[in-house]
Amino acid sequence: MFHRIFIAINLPQDIKDQLRDYQQRQADKFASAMEDTSRGVPIKWTDPENLHLTLAFLGNIKDKNVEAVFSPVQQTAEKNSSFQFNLERAVYGPPGVTPPKMIWGLVEKTPELEATKKDLDQALEQAPEFFFQREKREFSPHITLARFKMVLWKLIEPENQPEVTEDLNLSFTAESIEVMESVLKKEGPEYKVLKSFTL
Repeated sequence: MFHRIFIAINLPQDIKDQLRDYQQRQADKFASAMEDTSRGVPIKWTDPENLHLTLAFLGNIKDKNVEAVFSPVQQTAEKNSSFQFNLERAVYGPPGVTPPKMIWGLVEKTPELEATKKDLDQALEQAPEFFFQREKREFSPHITLARFKMVLWKLIEPENQPEVTEDLNLSFTAESIEVMESVLKKEGPEYKVLKSFTL
C-alpha cells in the first residue's frame, strides 16, 4: 500500500478564515464575470481547511517506509527555530505562466524559511528508505488558493480575466512543520497530519 506524503507548514485558523474571505470575494467576482455564459465557473477553490505551504512533496511512499520520513523532518525541526511567516499578496500563478493555472498566496522568502527548506531537502536526500530529489526550479514559497479548470479557463480572453491581485499582509509565527498525507477522495483531497514537529 502507498501513501501520498508531503511536508508542510500549516496555517492557524484565523489566517485560514481571512483567506476564506478573500476566496469568497474572488468567487463572487468570477461568478459575475461568467454570468452571461453557460460555460460554468472555470475555477476550483481550495478548501480553507486544506490551506498550507508545501515544503517538500514526496509522492507515493510505501506503507513500511512512512515512519522513515519522520526522522529527517525531526532533524530539520531540531536544527531550526520558529520564525515569522509572512503571507504577502494574492496573484495569478505560477508567475510568468500564460494562461495562469492557479491563484497563489505569495509567501515572503525569509532567511529562516529558506534555511528550513534547505535543511529539509538535505535531510530527505540522505534518507536511505526512500528516494527524494529536490526540485531543480527555485523555491517559490506560496499557498495555492485556487486552481483553474483549464478547458473552461482558456475560453476566457485575457482582458476579461478578473483581477485577483490583492495585498494580504497576513503574518503568524511558524512553530512547527508537519508530515502530511493526501487522501484522494471523489469530493476532493483530504489532508491528514501524520506527525508534527516543533521548531
